[in-house]
Amino acid sequence: TADSTSIAHNSSTTLRWTIGNAISADTTCTPALGPTNWTSSGNKTIPTGSWPTGNLTGPANYTYRLTCVGPGGTTSDSVTVVVGGPPQPPTVDLTADSTSIIDNTSTTLNWTIGNATSTDTTCTGAGPTNWTGTKSVPTGSQSTGNLAGPNTYTYTLSCTGPGGTGSDSVTISVSSPPPPYVELWVNNYY
Repeated sequence: TADSTSIAHNSSTTLRWTIGNAISADTTCTPALGPTNWTSSGNKTIPTGSWPTGNLTGPANYTYRLTCVGPGGTTSDSVTVVVGGPPQPPTVDLTADSTSIIDNTSTTLNWTIGNATSTDTTCTGAGPTNWTGTKSVPTGSQSTGNLAGPNTYTYTLSCTGPGGTGSDSVTISVSSPPPPYVELWVNNYY
């Protein structure tokens, strides 16, 4: 058996065995199938024993078999350890309610972070001053504040977790201020 038959990438478990109808004087138990560090690890103790697998990488399945030979014949048993894949980098989706606005107005930025939790991932904004700094995980929103035109403003959100770094950007286009408005009239006529 294994203490755990399903483990995370780059972690380990312990194999354990019990041999019945056998004594160490007349029975030999040998690793017959599995990773090299198991098959080359030599004869195993009788009637019980344990062996740490060492860290295993995934995604992969590792099957370990122990074969015992004694006066009454040969028997074997096996266990498979399923190892998950390595952690993936965060996925970052940064959007704006509107990417084209008029002078001296605002819009709202919204973000969703995948492959992440607030305990293992840090997200930081880059761009205009009021956007910089740490952002919430896994979701959040923030107003841009009023923006002056004509100009473009690019906002970037970068997130780093156990699997690496992901980022996304959005650009807001701000139009020119409207021209002055003049009305001229004479004798109540426009």
